[in-house]
Amino acid sequence: MFELTTIRFKLYNDYLHYSLWNLIPNLIRLILLYFYFLISPKYEIYEIALIYSFSALIITLLGIYILRKFYINLYKLYSDYIKKNTFNASNNIINIKDVFYKGIPYSIIPFLFLIYYQSDVYIIKFYLGNDAAAIYNIAFIFLAVSFLIPNSIQKIIIQRIHNLFYNDLNEYLKLQIYNTLFMLLLGFIIMLIIFILGYFIILNLLDKNYFQSIAILKILILCVPIHFASKIFDVSLQVSKFIKNKLYILLFAAILNLTLNIVFIPKYGVISAAYTTLFTELSLLLIFISLFTKNYIKYSK
Repeated sequence: MFELTTIRFKLYNDYLHYSLWNLIPNLIRLILLYFYFLISPKYEIYEIALIYSFSALIITLLGIYILRKFYINLYKLYSDYIKKNTFNASNNIINIKDVFYKGIPYSIIPFLFLIYYQSDVYIIKFYLGNDAAAIYNIAFIFLAVSFLIPNSIQKIIIQRIHNLFYNDLNEYLKLQIYNTLFMLLLGFIIMLIIFILGYFIILNLLDKNYFQSIAILKILILCVPIHFASKIFDVSLQVSKFIKNKLYILLFAAILNLTLNIVFIPKYGVISAAYTTLFTELSLLLIFISLFTKNYIKYSK
């Protein structure tokens, strides 16, 4: 329901409500958890799961409310079209097998992202224990929050980039260069903000046992501008003809990061997980640039 509502906002280019809609799930969870902790300081983990389920129910009902009018209007447009045009239904039947086959890469990619970004914590926990995993995770949370920004920007510009790719490659190249420079600059600004906020929060709001997170944060924030730039090239690979390339690249990143963590974390400790993340992000950017250059040269001929 969340994704269907997201598509509705995209179809109307309503990015203000699109941004608010993406904020709502986390905001609802945060509000529910906050008031629940006030009412019941002693809680069980299954109760947190119930709160998440309840927040999902709220999102579902909100989605139904938002989409109700949209589908009424859509059905009316469809009915008017049928009345005015000769419509051959057999030419517009959706092939479920084709949808399933073409949808496989899109369903696997988020799973690979999960392996890449979360494997560090699980491997640290396995080799070094819960305390070490918590220390790393405190620093990584700031990184994860910063990554929400390029994801939102990416979804806003994706339609324009795809249109230019198919219709005007020269303008597509100019836009790609401009967007990359803009995202690099924005990434450096966000990097500084994240470090200042992270440094303040860790020193002033957390227990001294977590002060080690600052050293990890200093390394992880270097990933921010690299990741921001990568997201622009990532948009180009979301064209249907390149989606398998993106799948293979993320598979490589997941395996690379997983392997490096298994090799280095037992020997060099928590700090090595930050370096492997930085190395993987840099590798991704270089691969994206290489593939982008190759595809541009190929399709500009």
